[in-house]
Amino acid sequence: MCDFLVHRTHLYKPRLSSILSLAHHQSSSSNHLLAVLRSDHSIELWNTHDSFTLERTIQPRNASHSPELVIWLEKYLITAGLDGQLIAYDPITFEILTSCHVAGGAIWSIAKHELTRRIAVGTETGHVNIYELDEEASQFSLATSVCKQAARIVSLAWHTTDDDFLVAGSINRIYICSTKQKRAIQQINVGKVSATSSRRGQKDTIIWCLAVTDDYTVFSGDSSGRTCVWDAVYGTLIRYVIVFSNYFLFTYRDYIELWSIGKEGCANENGEDILERAPKNLVQIKTKHQARIDTVAMKVKKIKDEEQVIIAVGDTLGLHVYVIQGLDPQSQLSVTPIKPYSDKQDIEQSFSSITNIIQLRFNSSSLFALTSRSQLYCFSISPYKLNHIISCLSSTLRCEISSKYIATADRYGHVVIYLNSTYSILTQLPQQTYQCTAMSFCSDRLACAYANRSLIEYDIQQNEYSDWTRKHLTRMPLQWFSERSPIINLFYDTKDKLFVIDSTYLSIIERGKRMPGTYTKIFNTTNQTSSPIHVCKQFKYLLHVTLLSSTQVFVVELLPSIVEQCLPPALKRKRFGT
Repeated sequence: MCDFLVHRTHLYKPRLSSILSLAHHQSSSSNHLLAVLRSDHSIELWNTHDSFTLERTIQPRNASHSPELVIWLEKYLITAGLDGQLIAYDPITFEILTSCHVAGGAIWSIAKHELTRRIAVGTETGHVNIYELDEEASQFSLATSVCKQAARIVSLAWHTTDDDFLVAGSINRIYICSTKQKRAIQQINVGKVSATSSRRGQKDTIIWCLAVTDDYTVFSGDSSGRTCVWDAVYGTLIRYVIVFSNYFLFTYRDYIELWSIGKEGCANENGEDILERAPKNLVQIKTKHQARIDTVAMKVKKIKDEEQVIIAVGDTLGLHVYVIQGLDPQSQLSVTPIKPYSDKQDIEQSFSSITNIIQLRFNSSSLFALTSRSQLYCFSISPYKLNHIISCLSSTLRCEISSKYIATADRYGHVVIYLNSTYSILTQLPQQTYQCTAMSFCSDRLACAYANRSLIEYDIQQNEYSDWTRKHLTRMPLQWFSERSPIINLFYDTKDKLFVIDSTYLSIIERGKRMPGTYTKIFNTTNQTSSPIHVCKQFKYLLHVTLLSSTQVFVVELLPSIVEQCLPPALKRKRFGT
């Protein structure tokens, strides 16, 4: 054994560089390269076949060389940037083979056609140029140019097989272009987002990304947080989804608070995100006569590019619905109570007649209220109107809503599925010994968790348990059932991942993998990555977990230290004999 004098230094302080663009090239050989373009304009080449090995880094040749975008054209790496240069690299040495300055100034977007050697380039001045790289990769040639648009082209997408169909995204507009006719054959006006109540406060909507399906349906993602689906033939909006909302509702004994979580800014030297706008308490709504709140629900709705929040509150006095508008910091915030009406003469005209509410649920166009008398009230929210009352099984405790189905569960292990369109019973799951504690829909499948921590997935179309249930979920390790915490929530991230939440752990169960052995210790730190059960121990003492988007999860924890602060001094100090 040798002794060494160790010099410890903290002088080296590396700075992380953000990623601007990614491109993956998969060849028939083992040379699968991922090109990572960073904000310092360096390009890293990672071999994804060999455990993501960093093969080399391409540094910018000079100060004027500032690539912002990267793609693969067959085996050739292509970069483009705000300097207006289109550059092709040698596939072996990664030296520059050829370059050209495009017409129209700075390059904001680039897209390749899958079946040809054509590259579409969108520029600062609104030009959409089509370039071709010859067989020897010796030069770029301008094949054609689509007519100039009014603003910069920030996104492009090509149809997979039809090289005549090209979609360009700009500011407030999407252009459907014909490369043969050299013009835009359709213009879609996306519109602006209202930042204030006046038109002068409207913000431009930037179309950041585009995609085209084989049936010529266009998908767009914009700066307002929307994912839109467009009919490219008629230029009409089919539907849109707001992928993330920064509003959260906090419930107390006799009042609720609506908070905005703030706005993310840039990162500091430590890589921590700095909030550009701090979280803010937007509004507080108190109940009448200090009535206790039983349950609440919230929905964010967008009308004419303006967000509004619909809040449903069930307290000891009845059901109350509020619409909150003017959520932007520069707008005048308003809270409006809603009074519904009904087509039926034997039903009361107000929400206050619906008492003893145990659960509230929103979907895209409806509000559902489940009462202790096992009645499920179904309201439409545009207009606010009572559509139907479902008489559920006695002792029904919870419900789950999707766009197609309604599921209810009682304390005796029954789960009933209804059609959302007709409110009629579709099927009933086999009765279990324990009651269902959580449910979640994913397309035509319903996942259920029971009080003994057993999990099942039911295929509604086939009217039977899914293959995943029969082959895997019924073979969970014994340690899974040894936990005393019941499952309080579960939801699908994708079709292949099921998030399961109890008060102790957040677990993720993957499809397509065999369950570990019966006596496997799944909650140990040595949990194998090959196991389909992944336990996240970073969060504990969970009160609530929900999925905000494909990359964001909202977690509410109640730490023991907070509980201790609420205890009387004698219990908090833990003194003997007091």
